[in-house]
Amino acid sequence: QTLQQARDALAAGQHRVAISLLSNQIPADSRFHPEALELIRQAEARRSVETALSQAREKLNLRDFVAAQALVTEALRKEPGHRAAAALQAEIDDRSSATGRQWAAALLGALLAATLAGLGFLRFRRRLEPYFRKLRLAAEPPGPAPLGRGAARARQEPRPAAPPPAPRPP
Repeated sequence: QTLQQARDALAAGQHRVAISLLSNQIPADSRFHPEALELIRQAEARRSVETALSQAREKLNLRDFVAAQALVTEALRKEPGHRAAAALQAEIDDRSSATGRQWAAALLGALLAATLAGLGFLRFRRRLEPYFRKLRLAAEPPGPAPLGRGAARARQEPRPAAPPPAPRPP
């Protein structure tokens, strides 16, 4: 009767209940002990898989795709036909490739923006030249004043004359 209760609990996904029933109520000298040990092993394996899948879900939510994939792979190694593990693996593949698609879309958008800016510059370069000339002049250090029509030349101060030479003694 205890074995049947444990099997029912195992089928219902209550792994801890099955382990508790089998380990506490079936003595080691019972003829059902080997079967109980096998059921405990199965329950432990399923509990281990469920734990790995919950950890994988947490890693996936944290966007740690490599760790999530490793946990799901381990769960599938322990229980190859597990549907939840296969579904989680498909979700990891979808979400990890979505990141690559997002990067590709961002790069494509940046390339398109740069192309439009370049074409706009080429189209309106004559209108933009005065602004660039002003920027260039503002960046240059001030030099001598330009000499153009009507510009006065800067006055140069006369140099003081050299002192007369000293007389020679006879």
